[in-house]
Amino acid sequence: MNIRAPLQGVRLHLSGSIPEESAPAQRAGIALFVEKLASAVLRLGGTLLHGSHPSFAAPLRAAALPFVAAGGSREALILVRAQHHAVTSEQLAEIEAQQQYCTVQLIPTSPNGPNQALVPMREWMAERCDAIVAIGGRHWQLNRSRSGVPVELEEALFRGRPGFVLGGFGGAIKGYV
Repeated sequence: MNIRAPLQGVRLHLSGSIPEESAPAQRAGIALFVEKLASAVLRLGGTLLHGSHPSFAAPLRAAALPFVAAGGSREALILVRAQHHAVTSEQLAEIEAQQQYCTVQLIPTSPNGPNQALVPMREWMAERCDAIVAIGGRHWQLNRSRSGVPVELEEALFRGRPGFVLGGFGGAIKGYV
């Protein structure tokens, strides 16, 4: 008899990044939250989508490596990446290393300028997720049009997805709240 995993079939979009201006305790808190959330989603049979922000690379890897080593599917963690961030030899090497513990989904980049470059990637994630968790983020105080976490949250909410907002860790999502 197989026991159905509680999150089987659920795709959670984790939108966020560790704000550059964060105090060390905030940085550590966000990283720990990301690792624990990712571990729980994977362990309980869900799929985690994330837009490949470098500040989440280490905690996501820390959650996914033991999961895959224990026979879990690399498809349970999907790192979504805009095509223009997959061209240099360093970026391609990073993708190859990530494919040891996750799936990397490349999305064509919008040609409409730097503030629109990630729109197709954000739309792809919002269309495929069942819920979104938003934490941290950058640029809120400087250039809100470049503040990706609130944009990703709004994109998912627009599609009727439930959203969970963690403003207590600071960053753009705190400003958004």
